[in-house]
Amino acid sequence: MQLYLGIANKRIPYTYIDKQQQASGILVASVTHLCEQINAHCNFVAEDFEQLLEDVRTFKLHGMIVIDDFISPEIDGLKLTSPLCMLTPALIQKQVENPRLAPEDFKSTTIGVQEGSLLHLYLLDAYSSSARLKPYPILESAVFDLVSGRIDALLADDAFFRERVAKTILGKANSNVSLIAPKLDGVDLPATSMTLAVRAHDKELLAALEQAIQASGKTLSCASLLKTDDTAKAKPND
Repeated sequence: MQLYLGIANKRIPYTYIDKQQQASGILVASVTHLCEQINAHCNFVAEDFEQLLEDVRTFKLHGMIVIDDFISPEIDGLKLTSPLCMLTPALIQKQVENPRLAPEDFKSTTIGVQEGSLLHLYLLDAYSSSARLKPYPILESAVFDLVSGRIDALLADDAFFRERVAKTILGKANSNVSLIAPKLDGVDLPATSMTLAVRAHDKELLAALEQAIQASGKTLSCASLLKTDDTAKAKPND
């Protein structure tokens, strides 16, 4: 069985197109394993989020990988699997003795976040009364602004920090600018991120994928999947 699944590009370490023009990332690896479990060969197509939604609805794709995106299964006519991994929100900031975490710590500051993401919605609800929010289509751009002082912090998943920041000079304690990522506890995000979405009437496909996910065991943090991926030397596809 051939399946065609949509992915977002430039979302290292989750999904992206590598230098060989192949789909890569920790979620691509996870879904490829699921496809093997249901005796399917999965082909990945990279597009922007709105185009992927449209392509699934119009039968051009069997489904798509959802990464920290706002999606309404009822409105969009889709069904979601259980999460492939769990986000661990972290507030990336310059190294200081007392890192800022609470909303009141960010009074008159600017916090960056992935544009249109569930973390963006969380910041709007919990931090917008204290801080200015600056959404970014590509998080690597936010890291650049953080280093240069245009923003004061960046809310992202711990997996992003480990792969795209901690492995660079910015993750070294003795560098001119050192970034840290204290975890943000108590963030209650909807279970609509880091999943697979398929059309609502594709019940057999959804059931097969869900069974494979459940058989894989306990859902781990996304950062814990990094050791199974080859993104250690990946570069952004600017």
